[in-house]
Amino acid sequence: MSYVIAVSNEKGGTGKSTTALNVAAALAERGHKTLLIDIDPSFGLTRMLGAKPESFETTIRDVLDDENPATIHEAIQELKEYKNLFFVPAHTKLAVLEARFEPFWERLLANALAPVVETYDFVLIDCPPGLGFFPINAYVAADLIVIPVQTEFIAFTSLDKMGSYLGGIPEDLRPAAFHLVPTLYDKRTKHAKEVVQELQKRFPEALSKHVIPRTVGFSDSSVEGKPFIHYDPHHAAAEAYRGVAEEIIEIWQSKNENPSAQAQPTS
Repeated sequence: MSYVIAVSNEKGGTGKSTTALNVAAALAERGHKTLLIDIDPSFGLTRMLGAKPESFETTIRDVLDDENPATIHEAIQELKEYKNLFFVPAHTKLAVLEARFEPFWERLLANALAPVVETYDFVLIDCPPGLGFFPINAYVAADLIVIPVQTEFIAFTSLDKMGSYLGGIPEDLRPAAFHLVPTLYDKRTKHAKEVVQELQKRFPEALSKHVIPRTVGFSDSSVEGKPFIHYDPHHAAAEAYRGVAEEIIEIWQSKNENPSAQAQPTS
């Protein structure tokens, strides 16, 4: 059974695209057929893979276009250098869709994915910051929200906003579970350690055991157009992302064994 994951945070700069890319690459590395989708109008994930939106004949913008939609099959790109990893690019004109709300607009992405979703073990959706059109489409399509949390106290404000927002979404439309991943961690600072400790107190069941350290290597791997876990496979951050992927596999397996035993994504 396929498992759809929205990688999201209300706040920008938390490592969403980096997390989406590297967790997807780690899942593919484990032999799971994985689809990665960029629905951010700033197309950061697409750029991380060394691609330009205009170089693709079909992107997610064409798939979600209600006037003349392409099929999701047409937009899927095979990343041939990475076995089991597939990709749907974003486009600069993606933001135009947000102004054209239609009835049932929150199901646009879920409906678009329906023909292919069971082809993959995992589908990861990289969301833009905020809580608008694109994130809610991802939430409605998803089984799990992975929330990268920058290890600074300001992160709790964003988590509170997300909790309130998700709590207002009808239960049958929101994901059944969420998973917090501490990111941009600097072990030299007391501040970062205190944030992780507070996260452990507030979200003991939903917090990853793996903390993603801050490293300039993330920027370097983007220049190379590679997932960081393949750019520097033995770095602590690469191992941490592989650990997050293992946790997600366990959540997926638990869901399949006991669908009702999932945490609700509210604060």
